[in-house]
Amino acid sequence: MIRDEDILLDNARKLVDTHPELYLQLLRMRTENRDDSRMLSIGLEAMDRISDDLKVRGEAALITSCYAGRLGLEDVREKCWLEALRSDTTATNYMRIKFLSSDAAKYEEEISSIVESGLAEINNSKEIYSLRVENEKENRIVLNDLCVMLFFEKRFSDMEAVGMPGEGYKGRSAAFMKAGVAFVLLLLSFGDGYSAGMDEMIIRAMEACGFSKMALCQGIEFNDNKADKKCFLEIFDRWKGTVILSEEEELIWIGKLERWVNRIIVGMMQDINSRDHYGECAAFIAAFGEVKEDLFEVGAKDSILRHYKEMYPRRRVFHEELRRYGNGKKNNSYRF
Repeated sequence: MIRDEDILLDNARKLVDTHPELYLQLLRMRTENRDDSRMLSIGLEAMDRISDDLKVRGEAALITSCYAGRLGLEDVREKCWLEALRSDTTATNYMRIKFLSSDAAKYEEEISSIVESGLAEINNSKEIYSLRVENEKENRIVLNDLCVMLFFEKRFSDMEAVGMPGEGYKGRSAAFMKAGVAFVLLLLSFGDGYSAGMDEMIIRAMEACGFSKMALCQGIEFNDNKADKKCFLEIFDRWKGTVILSEEEELIWIGKLERWVNRIIVGMMQDINSRDHYGECAAFIAAFGEVKEDLFEVGAKDSILRHYKEMYPRRRVFHEELRRYGNGKKNNSYRF
């Protein structure tokens, strides 16, 4: 088996420009008596020799981080996480180095630079992908991932500009709009627990991140059995504790949310299959009402729910969804 590895390594070195995946094949080989130090060395060599604009290098970096972790080399593991982000710029790879490293401040400048490069790529690209494309060899940041990173970098105005454009915006659809609204609602919400509407916002935010604990924590051994949602909320709430908003800024957010939520509802209600979206519409309406009520206005949730009921007086199934989301933890008295 060692001889097979040596042959594969020799081929990987010779063919790195045309077949960089040979390094990945070697790093993934499973044998007994695995020499972690040797595999770490091979992984670091792969990261050094494979072009950093290829996603395969990001995969190699993640596998290499596992070997570094098993050897107790935390700094090396975290540097591998950073290189995974550089070569495969996804929200998951961003969140790993941003939130799981022992000292994210060490990598702040490089993380910011990678995000800035992604923003420039999106702004200068004629062909923009909203979602990830499977089997893409070159690292190409997608709009959805970029907006998640901009949000967690607290670059909210940039997130809005590229992912949540105004109604008259030409050339790019508001692909991130629903996820962006969900993230902002979660940012502004407070209190213990979440109602049904906010639960839907959590799910939408997790989907935007492509979040799963298994993917995020690749190469890290955990003794807990936390579900994906609980893991995501712990990360999100810890980050939210670093965000300081003035009352004026909160008011500005509420004004934007009111417009965004209305755009979402009107857009979905105009869909020929609008009945399929009634629950989703009600979740956004209820979550917005709860946040507005938390921050400024007693009875806001009830008022907003009634407003949208009156906008669509003949849609009985929609009214039922409004009741379902209206009777959540934060307002059990809502009735039509």
